Amino acid sequence: MVVDPEPVPWSRHTYDGLAPAYAAANRTIRRGLVPYADRLLAHAGTGLVLELGCGSGRDLQHLESLGANVVGIDLSAGMLAESRRQVAAPLVQGDVRGIPLRAGAVAGCWCVATLLHLPPEQLRIAFAELARVIAVGGMLVLGTQRGSSSALELDPYTGQYMRLMTRHSPEAIVDGLTAHGFRTHLESSTVDDLRGWVLVTAIRHDVELRGAQ
Repeated sequence: MVVDPEPVPWSRHTYDGLAPAYAAANRTIRRGLVPYADRLLAHAGTGLVLELGCGSGRDLQHLESLGANVVGIDLSAGMLAESRRQVAAPLVQGDVRGIPLRAGAVAGCWCVATLLHLPPEQLRIAFAELARVIAVGGMLVLGTQRGSSSALELDPYTGQYMRLMTRHSPEAIVDGLTAHGFRTHLESSTVDDLRGWVLVTAIRHDVELRGAQ
């Protein structure tokens, strides 16, 4: 069992180690997410679409297969290596708390399951970075598991690594994004593979950020 007390290096080490097993278990996009991918790409048009936390490339491959102009960012080099087996898109190693893109660079952002691995007190940092890199009028699709807990849990893929799993309430996601300059809509789905998830679509709008400091 491997545990690192600092969330970011710990997450990097964890996912470097379990990347092959994770990729083998996660080969296709969740069925319930497909309509949201279609909506994101229709909104973004020919603009750049970022998958933030692209992992082993499962969702990124789906976006690329639809003809999107995509880039993937992930903290884990091991996960990026697995992504490279799936996609031709540019891949960048980076942190959700300091996204290595210029302000307003993306027309759309796909951020599904990424915030599960942040401590709750750092959620606002991620929201501020999303607000920075998504252009005014750009769209965000954000998904995370529903709940109110944050704890180390044994990974289900290898049984060898502990990973931080932080689950968020719908209110925490919607209110946080709204405070950082997004018009948000809490989605609902009856598809089984999204049961227990919070799914939000949001549009970046041109207002002074409220409560972002």
